[in-house]
Amino acid sequence: MSVLAASCCSVLAGLMLYGMEEGAGLHALRLFTIDSNLLAGVSACILMYRLLSGSSCPRWTLLLHYGASVSAALTMLFAVLCMSWYDPGSAFGGYNLILHIFSPVLILLSFFLLRPERPFSFPESFLAMIPFVVYALVYVIETGVMGRGEWTEQYLFPDAIPTWLILSAFLIVDFGIASVLRKIPFPKNAISPDRDE
Repeated sequence: MSVLAASCCSVLAGLMLYGMEEGAGLHALRLFTIDSNLLAGVSACILMYRLLSGSSCPRWTLLLHYGASVSAALTMLFAVLCMSWYDPGSAFGGYNLILHIFSPVLILLSFFLLRPERPFSFPESFLAMIPFVVYALVYVIETGVMGRGEWTEQYLFPDAIPTWLILSAFLIVDFGIASVLRKIPFPKNAISPDRDE
């Protein structure tokens, strides 16, 4: 429970700092970092509410949390393995340290402390990829198809590597994360929030 609360607070703090420095608005949704943190915060709040009310958690709430954990892990891996090489300030500076590191770590900790009564299946690993798939589709439409200029290229190397290839690589990594999280054993002290289903 405390990890879920910490996840919510971390996401809220990161988003507030982002809003103070960059300005609030729907334009922020063009960043997968913001989207994944929002999803993580929403899923953590839903689970925390269910646990505090003494109710069992429906399967969809755990799947939402699974998807949020996969998305948060993808955000953190990109910041650590890619962004830190060409733009360390954007990877770990200011609010990005919270959104790229602290929040993902907390949401992943909460994932491992909430063991579903019925383990996640292979098909459900594809459901966990939906957040990034939706983001990738919208990203391609906004930057490549519509050409409005409202969304700019976020990954800084479209001239060297085609956008479709970058997103395809992210999709493969996303599937890998979903598969790994599904297979890693849960600790013995993990609770099953869906035990009454």
